[in-house]
Amino acid sequence: LKDNNCIDRKKLAGVVFSDRASLIRLNRIMHPELIRRIKQLILNSGKKVIILDAALIIESGLTGLVDKLVVVTAKKQQQILRCRKSLGLSKKQAILRMKSQISQKAKSRFADFIIDNSGSSRRTKKQVAQLIRALTYSHPRAPCLPAGRVSQALIKGGSCGKVRYKESKRYENYRTK
Repeated sequence: LKDNNCIDRKKLAGVVFSDRASLIRLNRIMHPELIRRIKQLILNSGKKVIILDAALIIESGLTGLVDKLVVVTAKKQQQILRCRKSLGLSKKQAILRMKSQISQKAKSRFADFIIDNSGSSRRTKKQVAQLIRALTYSHPRAPCLPAGRVSQALIKGGSCGKVRYKESKRYENYRTK
């Protein structure tokens, strides 16, 4: 704990990403509450389209909550650099964090769409625009997706994350099963 009795997230990450048993234990403690909160936010959102940007959607068994899964991939060296830059990690810490998740190849098997974020931001934005058209076409009653926010989430999430598309009406059907 820090002096203010808050969790020192950097120290905690140092422990759990270097010891698999500690990571599993932490996930068993945290994931049920996080999943409950995600479901609550989805139900209470009142939105027709929801983007769930979370690193462990597949690993946490959340694939049933969404209609479409978009996996964002990048070359390993780019992932490492982006994790180092955005999270202030060492190369070793970034690699340990990446190893704690399933591989991009395995994630891609679950994907309805894949965004390759290895190129320029312009190229990534073009792929996002194509994705938005595809999602809008596949859900004609869905309002136009907010391209700027989707682009930002996909580009930001390209290092370690993925983005989900969810039409709330379908979720309500899922919830009542």
